[in-house]
Amino acid sequence: MKKTFAEKAIELSLLFALVVHVIALLTMAGLLLPGVPGSGLKTVDLRAAYISMHPWRWHLGWFPWHLCALSDLAVSLALLRLQWVPKTLSAPTLLLTLIAAAIEQYFETLWDVLGPHLASGGGLAYLSFESRVSLPVSVIAAVLYAVMAMGWSWCLSRSSTWTRTLTWLSAVTWTLLLLSSSSQLLPPGYRPPTALTDVGTEVGFVLMAFWFLLTLRAMWRLTRVTDL
Repeated sequence: MKKTFAEKAIELSLLFALVVHVIALLTMAGLLLPGVPGSGLKTVDLRAAYISMHPWRWHLGWFPWHLCALSDLAVSLALLRLQWVPKTLSAPTLLLTLIAAAIEQYFETLWDVLGPHLASGGGLAYLSFESRVSLPVSVIAAVLYAVMAMGWSWCLSRSSTWTRTLTWLSAVTWTLLLLSSSSQLLPPGYRPPTALTDVGTEVGFVLMAFWFLLTLRAMWRLTRVTDL
């Protein structure tokens, strides 16, 4: 059985998502982390100094994350075209993707483009800006992306090549990312330690890379015909 255009699209979009998410994880660890509240340098003065001194590291570090939003949109669009995925599942998933990407990319672009300039004014001047952009990027959009990813798994579980391993991996990964991000919306006295939520997010991102890999393998198995 020859692969349909939609099946090729889901394979390519998952492959694209896998590659850019892995690169984004590396740039987060190597370039962005010192300037990000929570996991990064402990005071806003130190974070502002890092960003203002290394603007090109900051811009380069954010670039793969912009591509991640594009890859997420590509996956959700590909799901909408798959005939064996009900539109009642794929359409809400695409809507969530659009909302999450719009929120994240607006504030992430502000953080990327304006961050070095505002950080050069010192920590006090930078603090209000950092607080305004980090919450939508790191918490609100992250929560929406986690729910979106649950939609991905729900859609793709209709495939005949979906496995029980992927079901468990989906449950653990998306729940972990959802809890890690949404916990920051709790009142300060009820929030878990930042170090704990940071570890949860980091583990969740690593598991997400495995999810992309195993899901891509499952989609490859849908048809075994090689186009000549």
